Amino acid sequence: MIGISMWRVTNNIVHHIGYTGIAIGLPDGASGIIHGNQLVRTEGGAPPLLAVKGGSVGIVSHNSIRGGGVAGIQVQGDVQVVGNRFHGKGPSRTETLRSVREGPWKLVVTYGKQTTYALFHIEHDPQQQTDLSTRLEQITFRLRGLLEQREAQEFQREMRPGQPG
Repeated sequence: MIGISMWRVTNNIVHHIGYTGIAIGLPDGASGIIHGNQLVRTEGGAPPLLAVKGGSVGIVSHNSIRGGGVAGIQVQGDVQVVGNRFHGKGPSRTETLRSVREGPWKLVVTYGKQTTYALFHIEHDPQQQTDLSTRLEQITFRLRGLLEQREAQEFQREMRPGQPG
């Protein structure tokens, strides 16, 4: 695994053979950008090709992820996953993941053909296995609003290039 701490990993081609290890990852507590890479697994594969561990902050954007395995990307940290292409046995697709954290709560939103929401209590469920979004609708709704506010602020900054955010 290539460990990142305030680094950029861009425009690389990584051919990952077999079941061993993660090709690119952000370890716990790191910050970074993983952008424009081609990640290819040529045989099977249980570990993801790209992993962002808990406590990490980053952006994973516009990567091409090809090959078998349980998951192309494993996301546990606070990360934006935008515009990546996943090529598996099924049809190729592009999905965008966004997340927002507030206290012990983390909301993960997947934008694709269908928008989905998953809410996790990261102190009790650090591996993010139990989705609480339907049981705790008020918290889900509040975090959706917080994420929408942040997205609006990001959009405004993008529309004013050269201006301080």
